[in-house]
This record gives sequence, structure tokens and C-alpha cells, in this order.
Amino acid sequence: MILNELSFKSKENAADIEECLAGAEMNRKQRRQISSITKGEAFRGWLGEQSGSSTLIVYGNMEIDACISPISFLTSTIGKYCKERGFIVLSYFCGLHGESDSYDILRTMIGQLLSQAELMVGSSLTISRNEFKGIKRRSLRTLNSLFAGLIEQLSSHRIRVVCLINTISTFETSEKVRETKSILSSLCRVARSLHAGKRGHSRSEMILKLLISDGQTSGIAHRYVKEDEIIEILEDAEEASDDELGIASEDIDEATGSSISSDEDD
Repeated sequence: MILNELSFKSKENAADIEECLAGAEMNRKQRRQISSITKGEAFRGWLGEQSGSSTLIVYGNMEIDACISPISFLTSTIGKYCKERGFIVLSYFCGLHGESDSYDILRTMIGQLLSQAELMVGSSLTISRNEFKGIKRRSLRTLNSLFAGLIEQLSSHRIRVVCLINTISTFETSEKVRETKSILSSLCRVARSLHAGKRGHSRSEMILKLLISDGQTSGIAHRYVKEDEIIEILEDAEEASDDELGIASEDIDEATGSSISSDEDD
């Protein structure tokens, strides 16, 4: 019932990843720039570190005129890679849904979380009557609270969640920016709370990897993270050979030292 209320359709979200994988056009320079990200310490630390939750922002600073950028390709590659390795994958590609409002980001991600998590943990997640009413009213405050609450319910389970938001600048227009700020602030706060738990407070078995990415840049996303959690692609990205220009699962394996594993691998 709750998924119906959220108007959630799982096939549409899987289709977004495939569309970004197939639709991105990159010249040699852009491939070199993307390759430099996956070889960097910040990216390795964000995706490969198994000891706690983490957040990363990637700004492409690229001149692009399409809703699918090279950064969209990288983001969708990460999503497909993590899905194949037993992660719960929550993704939203804003560039593909420019006609939607910011509420749609959390609506979609909560639907993805509910549909995947219950299969993994073997029990239903709890949603209160007030939260259900808030969803019917399209209350963003309710969705922020609900997402945090669902993550808290899952925090005692040894599962991996990767949360991907791409082309966030699309949702930074004057009509959408207030809600977008609220969502980004809330998501970063959830990731920080899990990270803090790993450092000696209430222990969290779950690991959340939050990635906010944009082929150009965002005017607001970097406000909610630390300076060392931001990657900006530079014009003078290190040269790469032709063999290194492809971005695929094998490239991410190399970047992370093949350290990613699901519970099934433990």
C-alpha cells in the first residue's frame, strides 16, 4: 500500500541507470577526467572504506548541454556495480526528471529503500500512521523524517546502502531550491549520524555511502559536507593511456582494491 501511495515503479529507476550508461557521450578529455576520479584517494576512501559511512560530492565543471553527462555515466556505473555486489542502491538522476519537483527525489529513494530492504532483512519496516498521512499530503518534512527513521531501523543490520543523486543543479531553480536544500541537508545529516556511531556512540552495522554528483557544479551541495569530501575535476587531469580511458566495473575494482563485499561474501 505504501509503495502505491508513493507512486513507486521500480522498473523506471532501473531504466534510468541503463539510460545513463548507454546515453553518455564523452570525448577523450572527459574520459581522462573521469578516469582521474576513480584513481584518486578521495574516491577510493569513499567507496572502498568498509569501516563506516561516508559522503562524497563530485563536481565535473564540464561544458555540457545534455541531461546525461560523463558524471552521470560514472554515477550510473557505480550504481550498477554496487547492485551486482549486493548493495541496496538508491538512485535519482535529476537530469532525466527535470519536470519533477524536489519532493520526487525522496519519494523515489524511499520507494527504492522499502522495496529492496525488506527482501534483505526479512521483515517489514515500520511506518507510522502520521507518516502515512504526511505522504498523502506530500509533506517533504515527513519524507525527510521517514527516510531517517527507515535508515535507523536498518542500522542494526549488516547491509550496505549506496545513495546516488546526480545532476543536482537541475533542481536548484528558484522554484525548487528551498526543498532541494532541505533534502541534501537531511541526507548528509543521516550519513554523518551513522559515521559518528561507528566512532564510539550507538553502534551501526549498516554502512551508507552517499554520492552527490553533477557534470557542472552545484550552488548548494558543498555547504553540507567537509572540504575533503569534495572532488572537483580539473582541466589538467593527469594523462591516461587509451587502455585506461574506459570506466567499467573493473576500473572501480582497481580504485577500491576490490575491497567491496556484501554480507553474502562475509
